[in-house]
Amino acid sequence: MLSEEEVVERCTQRGVSGKGIEIVLAVRSSPPARRVRSSSRIGSSAFTFASRKMRQTIQAESLSIELPAIYKHEFYREVYEFYDQPSEPLFLEYRSKKGRKVKAKSTADFFVISDDFIGWEEWKPLEKVIQLAEEMPGRFVFDEKSGRYISPPAEDYAARFGLGFRVMTSQDISYRLTENFQYLKDFLYTEPEKYFEKVNESKVFGDCRWVFLSEVLEAGSVNPDDLFHWILNQDVFVDLEKDLLRQPRYCRIFRTQTDFLLLEDVKSVSRHKDPRLGDRVNFCGSVYRVSSINPQFYLLEDDASGTKSIPKKLLDDQLASGAAFLHIEDQGAVFSMLQKAGPRELEQANHRLKILDEVKGGKPIEEVAKRHSISERTVRNWLRQFNLSEQEFGEGFVGLIPKISSRGNRESRLDPATRSLIELTVEEHYLNKKSPPLSHAFGLFLHACEKSGIPTVSFKTFSSFAKSIDMAKRVRARSGDKAAYQHESGSNKVASPRYGRRLVALH
Repeated sequence: MLSEEEVVERCTQRGVSGKGIEIVLAVRSSPPARRVRSSSRIGSSAFTFASRKMRQTIQAESLSIELPAIYKHEFYREVYEFYDQPSEPLFLEYRSKKGRKVKAKSTADFFVISDDFIGWEEWKPLEKVIQLAEEMPGRFVFDEKSGRYISPPAEDYAARFGLGFRVMTSQDISYRLTENFQYLKDFLYTEPEKYFEKVNESKVFGDCRWVFLSEVLEAGSVNPDDLFHWILNQDVFVDLEKDLLRQPRYCRIFRTQTDFLLLEDVKSVSRHKDPRLGDRVNFCGSVYRVSSINPQFYLLEDDASGTKSIPKKLLDDQLASGAAFLHIEDQGAVFSMLQKAGPRELEQANHRLKILDEVKGGKPIEEVAKRHSISERTVRNWLRQFNLSEQEFGEGFVGLIPKISSRGNRESRLDPATRSLIELTVEEHYLNKKSPPLSHAFGLFLHACEKSGIPTVSFKTFSSFAKSIDMAKRVRARSGDKAAYQHESGSNKVASPRYGRRLVALH
């Protein structure tokens, strides 16, 4: 938390007026304006969260919206303080749907002090805001420029004091972040046995920029409890809004957030595809079929709730950010190819895609090739590779990744006796139902080498051999047929629990 002097300084730097600073200080020193209660009538569930950042309990009344909002504020370093049910209300004036003048007093869900925002936040499900915008068009409006819903009367009131107001919806939260916090909650109030140091970094990553969580856990080179502490404290970076800790074989750990952003940058240009009629799109946690497209709206329909009219810019922005996505068939293979590609390969694929975007935008291939000083044949080859990859995987970008890593002499330089001993050790002491860590098998391998006078290899080389074994075979040997099923050809998607997952609040 900030000191009062630091709060005043930040407010002054952001142009908050004297009266606005009084409002901020009043919110900080006052209890919540009301105590929230559970209500079956409106479907709310009251809960409290013991915030380590705020050193006090934070209350909310929605497991689906406000709980993820609390986790987001608790985890994001750019948020310094956040207060539930702030004591200072907003006084709104707007016109009703019939043109009648309305005056209303409103208590927001949170008051936030962060790097780029100081003011009130109202959190609601996106579907609810869409409904309210129809019922109260003077209070909630879709802003084409920002692609978001806003509340002009609330923004006007806040602006009088140099403060902000923003409508926050499910497009601003990740339910995976909520699930990950549930996974990490036992580490919120304890300290790691060992704090993160440079030597730990080499144990976790070796020579890689990023690895899968399963690889670190199986190697056994660090204490798992310490590792989860480091993730929570952001000593190492996991994108907790996208990757699930409970799926370690798909959860990536990066040395730094910068390494994560490098991978995201080269993927982002290929992430957004324009929906077409009949496409299935995951939006706000539900799957819809695109039944109609016009310049301003998409019509989405499903069997349960019928047809919904969604602003075109809203869904396009959701697709561009990754919050919504089109269903494609083989994301497992796509992810594997991206994970194996190095930074140089990814940058080249990104460069090629930008050149192809010019061709897709209508420019002649001859003109594009000349402008970039490459041959027309090269551009056509890239276009063919992109189209083939899109047909096979649903993602053309991976077809543009140059196969730099596969060039050169690939014949093994291992001593045949060493290779044979690696195979035998992995088969007997790693691929079994006891699921021992790979480090255990490596220790037995070193002992056997010393006893037999066979040349040894590094743990990295030993580990590379183990990872080269077919994933389905590895999982079946260590975890059984059921666990291996999702890794079989055509079955590499991670299935959601049949009846969903229940979120448990921290009381």
